Amino acid sequence: MRYNLVRVCEASFEFNKTETLYKEILREHSKYVDCVLRLGSMVHDRARRNSTPNDSYSRQLGQWLINLLIKYWIFVSCGMLLLVSIQNTVVIYRIIYMVFYLLFILSFQISFGFWRKTAATFHLIIVIYSMLVLIGIYIYQFEKVHVFLSKKFSIQLLASIGLEIVPSDVLALKLLTSSTFLVVNIMQFEKDIQGPANGTLKDIHAYAKENTDHANSFHTQQILQCEAKTWQETLYKFYFRTNRLHKQINYYGWRFAELHIFKLVLLIMVLISTLKVCGFHTILIILVTIGLTFFHLRKLTNLLTLNATGLYILLSMCYQFEIGKQHIIEKNFFIKNSSHIDSNMSLIPNDTAKWFGLESTPNIDRFIGLYILLTICLTFDAIVRYRQKHHRLLLSVRFNVHLVENRFPILFQPFVLKTINDDNTYEFDIVNYQQADQGIYDFLKYLANFIFYRFGLEICYITTVIVVGIRLDMIAVLYSMWLGLFLISSRCIIQRMWSIYILFLIISFTIQYMSAVGAPPFLCIKNSEHGNISHIQQTLESENKTWQDTLYKFYFRSNRLYKQIIYYGWRFAELHAFKLVLLIMVLASVLKVCAFNVILIILVTIGLTLFHLRKLINSLTLIATGLYILASMCYQLEIAKQHIVEKNFFVKNCSEIDSNMSSIPNDTVKWFGLELTPNIDRFIGLYILLTICLTFDAIVRYRQKHRRLLLSVQFSVHLVENRFPILFEPFALKNMNDDTYEFDIVNYKEADEGICNFLKYLVNFIFYRFGLEICYITTVIVVSIRLDMMAVLYAIWLGLFLVTSRRFAQRIWLCYIIFLIISFPLQYMGTVGAPPFLCFDYPWTNIKIDGWLQLKRWLFLPDYTNPPLATQLIADFFQLLFACQQWRVFKYETNEKDHIYIQAGESNREIIYDNDVYKDNPTRDFVTKRRNWFDQIKYVIFMYSAWCVLSIVYLAGTTRISLLGLGYLIACFYFFWYGQDFLTKHVTVMVRIWTYLIYYCFAVIFIKACLQIVACIDILSIGCVIQQIFSVACITSDSSSSSC
Repeated sequence: MRYNLVRVCEASFEFNKTETLYKEILREHSKYVDCVLRLGSMVHDRARRNSTPNDSYSRQLGQWLINLLIKYWIFVSCGMLLLVSIQNTVVIYRIIYMVFYLLFILSFQISFGFWRKTAATFHLIIVIYSMLVLIGIYIYQFEKVHVFLSKKFSIQLLASIGLEIVPSDVLALKLLTSSTFLVVNIMQFEKDIQGPANGTLKDIHAYAKENTDHANSFHTQQILQCEAKTWQETLYKFYFRTNRLHKQINYYGWRFAELHIFKLVLLIMVLISTLKVCGFHTILIILVTIGLTFFHLRKLTNLLTLNATGLYILLSMCYQFEIGKQHIIEKNFFIKNSSHIDSNMSLIPNDTAKWFGLESTPNIDRFIGLYILLTICLTFDAIVRYRQKHHRLLLSVRFNVHLVENRFPILFQPFVLKTINDDNTYEFDIVNYQQADQGIYDFLKYLANFIFYRFGLEICYITTVIVVGIRLDMIAVLYSMWLGLFLISSRCIIQRMWSIYILFLIISFTIQYMSAVGAPPFLCIKNSEHGNISHIQQTLESENKTWQDTLYKFYFRSNRLYKQIIYYGWRFAELHAFKLVLLIMVLASVLKVCAFNVILIILVTIGLTLFHLRKLINSLTLIATGLYILASMCYQLEIAKQHIVEKNFFVKNCSEIDSNMSSIPNDTVKWFGLELTPNIDRFIGLYILLTICLTFDAIVRYRQKHRRLLLSVQFSVHLVENRFPILFEPFALKNMNDDTYEFDIVNYKEADEGICNFLKYLVNFIFYRFGLEICYITTVIVVSIRLDMMAVLYAIWLGLFLVTSRRFAQRIWLCYIIFLIISFPLQYMGTVGAPPFLCFDYPWTNIKIDGWLQLKRWLFLPDYTNPPLATQLIADFFQLLFACQQWRVFKYETNEKDHIYIQAGESNREIIYDNDVYKDNPTRDFVTKRRNWFDQIKYVIFMYSAWCVLSIVYLAGTTRISLLGLGYLIACFYFFWYGQDFLTKHVTVMVRIWTYLIYYCFAVIFIKACLQIVACIDILSIGCVIQQIFSVACITSDSSSSSC
């Protein structure tokens, strides 16, 4: 059957043209194995009939070797060209070889047609140049030539060219490499002349039209499916299957390279840049970011990278010349000693050339080895692109269709059939999701095609976790914040934010590498921590004479601002990161009410009151959260569903015990906080964010501790953490002799020197000076949000503080803290309720009276059907937080060891109780003598802030017509009657009258909180009258009270 097929093929071709056609195809299109096998089988059969067996084998072997040389000798030629150019002794003629190599691969990158047309000419020039080099080196060994050239040129210049006197045995080895290279290029030049390699892509495509398919698919399938009767048929089947597997590997291998070789190029660029940090590699890093973000600029990025790498290779080779060492290195052409300008700049490197990446080295091949590898990878990327483009055009001609590259990253579908009539339609043949279930083979193809489409977001998350685990620095913290933001967001929101995330990565990646490189040494820019402040100020205040001075000032100011932001940013995180952790714990608890979160609420209360147990609280929270996350994930397993959920392992129906207990939930697991969910990422998103914040808090603590130790070693002192909550003073200097501490804090007297010092003082001491007022305002906000029984209790505490002095408030503040500590967890337990397995029925469950639902809500009683709102506890958290901070301030005021903090912040003593408040007044008169803008601001606040408050009081009295609003109007008319003369009264009189206004405002708040029960429940016949007189409205949405 095989011989009959051969005879049919022989009848369709002219045998006098077959051998010539076969040779041409082998020279130029050996990759198209289908056509070659068909024509080769006919030629081999004819040669077998007309020749002896030995002659047939020798001819086949010779032809195979010739075709192999035609196909791959170009790589041998380029390899020899590269080998000659990177030998250790760098001379000019080897640099010219490197220029030839770079021009050769650059022309291949730019235009394949131009490269094919100029290949023969290029190798002819190489051959002529190599001959001249060999002749020149050999002739220079003659004494007369050597003496003549030595008189005309210097010995160093001749050595840089490559002309030097060497012994005969060394000369033979020196000429051996160049001679071998000459022979190799002569052979390549001969192959270029003999074969059809001078044809362009257009010629190859026109020639491809003459090829016809040699395979009969139906006949082949019959042979493969029938039983093998002879060993020849078995061998044929084995050969065919092996050949088909080889073609498939080759086919998809080229497609794999088309998809991913450019990523390999970018990876090598990053490896080169990180293994050797220098100024030149900043260009490569920028090109990497461009290549990753703008993938369609692949060819342009490759060209720019090749140009930059080629120039760097040539510069590195030229830098090794002896003449270069004399005129550049020995004369310190690129060296600027910064210590001559300032003795404190001794740490700044001197050599700008080394900063850029140029060094003298005895092993130039190792020095530029990675760059040579980069040029090879760039060339291979161009080969892949040209080969795939040529293959698409060849198949388009063969089947009379229009094939284009598949723009989707699909491995098993390299081409797309474009409809000629309609330019916007394409035909695909891709294994889809339904076909993936047909077998392992189809599933693996689908997985290879769509793995990043289906799991790309998860891969990004895992990569971010790995990066954070490796780095553990400030950038890792920023990455963690992005990761936490993505985890708690939906895919739609992530899609909208992803471009901002990419922009952040691009900017941070480039800036981080620039920071690793550092500023150029010739600018003489150094870290401010080592600087001479007077010299810096002189430079900044001097007039700009050149553009370098302007650039230096701009860089220094930007760098100083950046470092100050980082410096105080870490201190801010050290002070407040733990509070952020506690806030997220509360948010996670109130947004998902369950029994597990009771543990978090208890830890929150302990963390707020015992702030020095910060590390222990973090550890316990992390352990509890980790266990809950693992339990939630394990609960989603099929084995858990079978043994726990489906068998109702933790379910107890209380209605079987008592029919009145039908309102009690059955599932204890759900009460604890475990549920079956299709979106486990959203279910545990807040807990993942909590673990990230806990890690961030630990990073902040370790970083600040390491920073203090580093500065202690550098300045030979003992720095400790500043235990006072002061932002602009992170450290304290401890005296080892008497255990005292030194501080550098902006005090109260310095705060009047300007707006900047005042703002620093205000940030440092805002809670020390106004903490009590902040607590009062927070309590008012909590009361206005809640308006229930707890709001009434909070209002009673507020009234107690308002009618007492600061000294008395300090004495009873601990009782207030204890009340908040007990009420906060108990309220959350009330929202969680009793465990379902206890079947505990609340005594107030079966009460049936009008308005009982609203009354339960007002009393904040636990209920299975309508539990209290847990989100109201967010306001209670801030109330407890500020109360605990104020308790720390009270302890500072009573502790003698903290006198430095009290002296810097000034005393909070109430001066109105002094006999003469105007005696020895330390505050400067800023009303009659205003020196600067800061005095103007204080004057405006002192003179007009009271009228701003009264305007707000007037609005409160006129917006709603009520009896309480009438009191506001009376107070406003009283103060307006006196006008500005009110400020001339005695200070005790002014404070007493103003206190009466505060008392009235508190009374309004207290009355409205108490009257909520009247507004929401019809328990009095005159309820509507009371609502209208006092303008009280029920704030609950499910109110059953009648409209009045």
